[in-house]
Amino acid sequence: MPDTERLNNESYTRVFDRLSELARERTPFFADVWKRQEKEFGSPWVRDIAENVSLFLGERDEEAWKKALDGYADFSMDAARQQNYFEENRQYQGVSSANLLSSCYEDRDFMMMTYLPGLYLSHFLWRHHYKLLRFFRSKVLPSLTSPKFFYEIGVGTGLYSYETLRYFSDAHGHGIDISQYSLDFTGRLLTAGGMSKRYQCEKMDIFKSCLEPEKADFLVCQEVLEHLEDPERSCRILLTLIKPSAKAYITAAINAAHTDHIYLFNSPSEVEAMLRSAGWRIIRSCAEYAYTGKALEVTPCVAGFLCEKI
Repeated sequence: MPDTERLNNESYTRVFDRLSELARERTPFFADVWKRQEKEFGSPWVRDIAENVSLFLGERDEEAWKKALDGYADFSMDAARQQNYFEENRQYQGVSSANLLSSCYEDRDFMMMTYLPGLYLSHFLWRHHYKLLRFFRSKVLPSLTSPKFFYEIGVGTGLYSYETLRYFSDAHGHGIDISQYSLDFTGRLLTAGGMSKRYQCEKMDIFKSCLEPEKADFLVCQEVLEHLEDPERSCRILLTLIKPSAKAYITAAINAAHTDHIYLFNSPSEVEAMLRSAGWRIIRSCAEYAYTGKALEVTPCVAGFLCEKI
C-alpha cells in the first residue's frame, strides 16, 4: 500500500506557496494554470505537487525549482506551437523515429533542461495528465493482485514506475527506454524515493527488445504509442511480455501535437480498436481532455486502458 505523506501541512503549504510564486515570476503566461488546478482539485492537489517536487527536487532547493519551471514553460510553449499547427492542418508536423532519436532523445540539454522536467511537471499541471494519474492511482493499482514483477515500456520520467513501486512495497520493476536521459531521470526519481534497489533501467528499443517473454505480472506503457510509426506492432509485442491473464495499463495521446509525436490517433475508440485487434481485452478505460470549449477533434486528450492478456 502507499506510504504516508512525506510533508506535514505547514511544509507542503510553504513549498506550494513558494513554487507558485516562482511560477508567477518566471512564467507569468502559465500562472493561471496553478490557480485552475487548485480550484478544480483542491488541497489534495496542492499537497501532491508540493510533495513530489520536494521529493525529486528538494524541499528547499529553489535553484532546482527554477530550472524545472523554466523547462516546463519551454515544454508547454512548444506543445502550444505544435498544437496550433495541428489545428490548422489536422496533422502532426512530419517527423520520423530516426530523426527524433538524434534531434530529441539523444540531445542532453533538450532532454534534461526542457523535455523531462516539463513532462514531469505536466503530470500535475496539465488537467488531463493529472486526471489520468489519479485514475491510475485510484482505479488501476487497486485492481491488481500484488504484482511481484512489472515492466514499464518507455519510462519517460519514471513517475508511473515510481507510483507502482510505492503502492506495492514488495514489487520489482524493469523499465526500458530508447533515451539514456529518460533512464537517468527515472533513476534519480527512484533513488530519491528509496526504490532504486527494486528497479532496473535498461536502454532498449521495444522493436528490438530482448526482454524475457511472459515474465511480468503487470505492464505499464504510458503515452508511448503516439511516438511510434507502427504502434499496432508494439501493442502485439507488449502482449508477449506478460503472463497469461496478467494486466497492463496502456495509454495514448490523442489529437495532441508535440515535437516527438508521430502517429495521430483521432479518438479514444481508435486506440481501443487497435488494442483489441492486437489481442487485448479491455477491462476499464478513461479518457480525459485538456480543456473545454473547442471541438473534440482538435482538443488534446489522453486515454488510458486497463487491459488483460487473454
